Amino acid sequence: MNHILGIGRSGLNANQKKMDAVSDHIANVSTEGYKKKEVQFRELLSNEEQSVGVKSGVLKADYTQGALRATGYQWDMAIEGQGFFALTDENGNVFFTRNGAFQLSNDGILTDHEGNPLITNVQGIIQGEDFSVEDIPLFSVDNLQSLIHLGKGRYFPGEDGNLINSIENPDAFGKIQAGFLEESNADLTTAFTEMITTQRAYTLNSRTIQSTDDLMRLVNEMKR
Repeated sequence: MNHILGIGRSGLNANQKKMDAVSDHIANVSTEGYKKKEVQFRELLSNEEQSVGVKSGVLKADYTQGALRATGYQWDMAIEGQGFFALTDENGNVFFTRNGAFQLSNDGILTDHEGNPLITNVQGIIQGEDFSVEDIPLFSVDNLQSLIHLGKGRYFPGEDGNLINSIENPDAFGKIQAGFLEESNADLTTAFTEMITTQRAYTLNSRTIQSTDDLMRLVNEMKR
């Protein structure tokens, strides 16, 4: 009985992590540059090679290119191909993003909508007519799965990835398209389908635990 309970609990935990990922997809289906995550499951085996449950694997990001949408706004930018924009937050930390929805601040600095400055090759105040996308370096790491998710389509370079940039390695990066934004690669219909199947799996595991608990209580009452 305890063996069955253990399997049921592992199923609940694995499907909860899957549901968390699906919920994140739904919440960010309209977030420019967002990349969906995949939850991988693997069977847990005892020393006797018997199944003792399931475990959700590491969340794996899917960096597939999202569709490019024309906006016509000069400070909107999309990366067609590999690479990330690099910005600095209020604490001076550098983070990566594929979200190229930028704006020009009163100081003439390109920032995201939260005021985080975009890293460019231009020193000082930007003069719109003299600025081009070639002044924006792109960044990445040689192991994309080492990136640390910060939420809102933002990433921080992890320790297991070596930094590369488009200045030193131009052939490893895509091209920046001005007047475009990259849409999220999370599909709402697919996310809702996954949500329904995950909810059903969670419910089945929950019923298994409840039924096993009822049987154990019945057995204990019979022993008395």
